[in-house]
Formats: sequence, C-alpha cells, structure tokens
Amino acid sequence: MSPTVRFVRPATTLTPETVALAPSDQFIIRNFVSTILCFKLDIDASIEEVITNLHHGLANTLVELPFLAGTLVPESEERCTKQVNIPEDAGVEFKVNDMRHKSGGPLYNFDELIKCGVPPSVLDFEILVHGTLIPGLEPACLTLQANFIQGGLLLAFHMHHAVMDGSGLFSLFQCLAKHTAAISRAQIISSCDLIQDECLDRTVLFSGPALRQMIDYPGFRPAQEHTWAAKADASKLMARLLAQSKDLAAKRVNKSWWIIRPDQLRKLQEEMTSTERNSIKMSLNSTLSALFWRHISLARKMDESKVEYSGLTTVCDFRSRLDPPLPPGYVGNALMFARASLLVTELCSDEPNTLYKIAQSISESVNWWDSERIQAFLGAAEGTDMRSVEWDSDTHFGPDVQVTSTLSASSPYSIDWGQQLGNMQALRFPTGAFYDGFVTVLPRLPDGSIEFVLNCGSDVFTELKADKEFTRYASFLCC
Repeated sequence: MSPTVRFVRPATTLTPETVALAPSDQFIIRNFVSTILCFKLDIDASIEEVITNLHHGLANTLVELPFLAGTLVPESEERCTKQVNIPEDAGVEFKVNDMRHKSGGPLYNFDELIKCGVPPSVLDFEILVHGTLIPGLEPACLTLQANFIQGGLLLAFHMHHAVMDGSGLFSLFQCLAKHTAAISRAQIISSCDLIQDECLDRTVLFSGPALRQMIDYPGFRPAQEHTWAAKADASKLMARLLAQSKDLAAKRVNKSWWIIRPDQLRKLQEEMTSTERNSIKMSLNSTLSALFWRHISLARKMDESKVEYSGLTTVCDFRSRLDPPLPPGYVGNALMFARASLLVTELCSDEPNTLYKIAQSISESVNWWDSERIQAFLGAAEGTDMRSVEWDSDTHFGPDVQVTSTLSASSPYSIDWGQQLGNMQALRFPTGAFYDGFVTVLPRLPDGSIEFVLNCGSDVFTELKADKEFTRYASFLCC
C-alpha cells in the first residue's frame, strides 16, 4: 500500500474564528514537537479498522480541541506575535504509511525495535513524520501519521509548540485515545468526560501590558543580533540550527536515551537527604535537575576550565501556581523559565551535601515564580517584541544546562486506546540533536522507571558513561 494522506474534518461543523494566543504561547520556542507513540498489534489485527478508528477519533477530537484544526498566522507584525486561524474548511492532515512488507532493520519490526530500546537513531523523521522540521509561514497546528510495521504501529504527532506544552500534548493523547477507544467498542462518551471550556480559555492569561520588561525577569535577556535565538521566526531559527550541522557533526553532538530504575531512584533520593537539621525535602524535578547539572558539568571538565559560573534553566509549570489557579487540564502553554546559577567550584565540589545544595538552588529558582510575579511577567510579555529577547542560557557548547520535564508528571502509559491498540509500549522523539546540554525528562514507565533524553557532545557522552557516580543512578539505554 502506497502512503496516503487524508484530510480529517471535525465531526461537527466548526464556526470559523481566530483564536488569540496567550502571552505564554508567544514566548515559547516556535518549532514543531514531534512525538511517536509505539503500539504492539496482534498478528490478526485489522489495519483498516485501526485506521478507521483513528480517523473518526481524530474527527471527534477536533470538536473538543478545535484550535488543532487551524493554522498559525501573524497577529502583530510589530511584536512578531501569532494567532490561530480556524477557517470554515479547517481540518488535520492524517497520513497512513504501511511498511509491514519492508525489511532491512529494526524500524520495520516492532519486537526488534522494542528489544533494542527503540533507539532514536533508527527513527527516521522523513519516513515517520508527516511534516517538515522548519515551520512555514502559516504552519498547521497539528498533523498525524500512522506508520504500520510488522507487529506494531508507530503513531507520530507533529504539533506546533505555540499552541500546547507537554501537559497540553498529554491532553491531546487522552482525548484522541478516548474517542478512538469509544469507536472501537461502539460506545458513547458522556458529556462530563469531555474537555471543559475553561481548559480552552486562554483569555485568563491576558492582563494588559506591564511597565516592566521581559528582560527584567529570570530566563530572558536582550537578543543579540548574531545569535540564532535572536529571531522569534522559527524558520530562521531552525535554518540556523541546520546550517550548524557540519559543526555539530565535527563535534559529534548526539542524542542518547537513559533510564533511572526504581532502585536507582531510591538511592538518589537517599543521597539527596541533607545531614542538616530541618532541611527541606527536594522535589523530584529539582533532584533530577541537580544530578544532570552536576555531572554534565563534570563531564565537560568545567572544573579545569576558566569558566567561573554555570547556569541551569528548568521549566516551571505555573497552572497550580496562579491565584486563582488554572484548571489542571488547561491545554495551552503554561510554562515559566526558572534560572539558577552556581559557581563551577560549587557544582564540581566533592563536599558532603553537594547534590542537595545544587537541588536547593534549583528549587529556590522555581519557587521564586509566585502568582504575582507570573502575572506581572505575562503582562510584560504582552508589550514585548518577541524578536527583542532570547533565552538567558548558553547551552550550545557553553557552560549552561537546560532541563525540561513538562511531560514527566503525566501518565500516557496508562491510557487505553481501545480494542486494537490497547496501551502504548514506548514514547520517542524522532528528531536529532541540534545542540548540547539539553535534557528532557519523560513520563514514568509502568514499573516506576524514569527515562530521559540527553543531547550532548560525544566527549561529554563518553565521560558520562564512564562516570561511576552518575551511572549509579542512571543507566544508558541506546542512541
């Protein structure tokens, strides 16, 4: 069967509209987030039935999440802001790629793919994803591709980050699974199980332009003309990254997959217990971020360099931090960038409680973002030209590290996708490594293990694999 592309319209007619994106949608990086969910299929599974269920499930999903049927268009040229246009003929392109009769590697056999850890090097973006790395002038908010291989399905979501963060993406998984499962079982979904209107309301994050500027807050600085981050235009940003490919190849930046098993996590949390009285227990996010920051710094041999300080940028989900809070199921971007900075001597110290002290500095940077500061920052973002600011982080072969964990609090492995698909077996990203010093923490596996993706230079990767302290808490899976 040749690959086919069908245009899936919402199950009920949508009213044409333009959706204003919140300030927190505007300052997020404007690229696509490509995610592959891996499902095992029985040998006698009906591929046609799976396709039909996904098609109708997507049509019903677009009724609940109508903005996903739209495209991103300019809002203000002066501020380089975007909005979502939902025309009368809105919909999502859904590509079907049947590779069951191909051979020549683990990509085409589900059992082999799972056995070798579903390595990112095997997941070919051009084959598995319907879309481009670089967004066009008016990119679609979402495309979908179903890749059928021997014994399984690789379902690829290609979503624009401007409309959703990791928690929002999880809501999309839940919504599509809910409708796909209901169709597979000929069930009717109760209205109380639908996404509530308040979860779609981005207007609550508008407060009017503030007197202060974005650069007055942690995580951002004035954009430098020579840096790739200076442009909010994702096409220019991605083109710059792709142009660096020769430099990246020379320095051999790679993407590796690691896992922290339950016994390793217990050891890490025990290590994180301070010997000081009345010490505060560190969160899982601060604990993991401290581990990554310290050991990437050691692997970079920063204690032997002339660099004095290193910074860690971590994302902070502010849904529950606002007063009143956003609904937990709010689907837009609700992230702040927390910035911690430490002396390299502190990061690389062998003194007792070093890891705890690092985690404490991270925790303080996250907790700095209270409701008042978040609302003030959103107001500052409303009046900012997005081309005038950039992230305050030098990760690309620089001294800094960035950690994102917006998917880590979700539980996609527990989602039921219906009779044919059941539960997913793995979650992966098919894009390559564009710069080093970037870590993504993934949702917990059913057995309690935590996977994370590490983008770093090959020298750092080699050092980490040989780091006995780091590998006490984390095990290399594949790359």
